[in-house]
Parts: sequence; structure tokens; C-alpha cells
Amino acid sequence: IEEHVESRILIDRIRVVPWLLKNINLDNLEILEIGCGTGSSSVTLAEQGANIVGIDIHKESLEIARFRASLYDLNIDFLECSSVDIDKLGKTFDAIILYATLEHLTLEERLLTLEKCKKTLNKGGYLITIEAPNRLWYFDSHTSELPFFQWLPDNLAYRYSRYSSKESF
Repeated sequence: IEEHVESRILIDRIRVVPWLLKNINLDNLEILEIGCGTGSSSVTLAEQGANIVGIDIHKESLEIARFRASLYDLNIDFLECSSVDIDKLGKTFDAIILYATLEHLTLEERLLTLEKCKKTLNKGGYLITIEAPNRLWYFDSHTSELPFFQWLPDNLAYRYSRYSSKESF
């Protein structure tokens, strides 16, 4: 609980937001966060004055994200939506953030998502990827909790995934 409630927000406040602020003024920036999960990074971006639309495919995580935003008295728009459907939002953005997200997509979904991100970004917009797993490391501690998972072709990785002890996976 501590990790989800406090640690993730703290990490974003001390590592991610300062890194972004070195390159971008977040105040009034229209940001789409793809794979927002329970909203911890959305909160830290909104605290900087950014206008956030957070999307995720997991309805329960979005419920937590909405509750989290209300605790911080922040107006964040959380929507149940897949990364491959962002064109259906009918909106463009100054920045799109994929925070620990790309590794959860198939190769086809990654390519389609990135193609749609390009079309959804305003001219001069930013496409930001944060914490994509290191594919040179043998153990996938983020997604599957299996050794060599990220080295396998997608079709084999999916078959191998049944050996994961991670319940949510």
C-alpha cells in the first residue's frame, strides 16, 4: 500500500518531474498519459499546472486514479481507453507520455500506438517515454517476473507467460 500510495508519487516528484522541467514548461500543457494506472504520475504532472487526460484499459485502476486525484483536489480526466484508440479521443496534445507502458503492448500495438501518437501530437509536441525496461538485463522484474521474458519474440513470450507467478500478469 505504501508503494502505491506514497512511494510512486515521491519518486515522480523527486526524479521524473524535475527531469521533465529541465526540458518543458508543464504549466497549462495539454498532456495525454497513456497507461496512467492508478494516477500517481498524473497527480504529479497536474500539480505542476499541466492539464492531464489519463487513459488506461484497467477500469479498477482508473477508479483508484479518480479517487487519488480527488484527495489532492486535482481536476484530471481519466478515461478507459486503449493506446491504439487515442485517435477516438478527438483531441490533440502538447505532450504524450508513455510511462512504463510500451512493454505491455504487442509489437503491432506498439507500432500502431506510436503512429497514432505522432498524429495526435500538436506541431512541436513531445513524445515522452519513461522507464521502458532494459532489454539487455536478463530478468524482467517489471512485467512478467520471469527470466529472459523480454528477449523472446512476442508469440513465444505469451506462451512462456503462463509460468509467471505475478497474479496481475
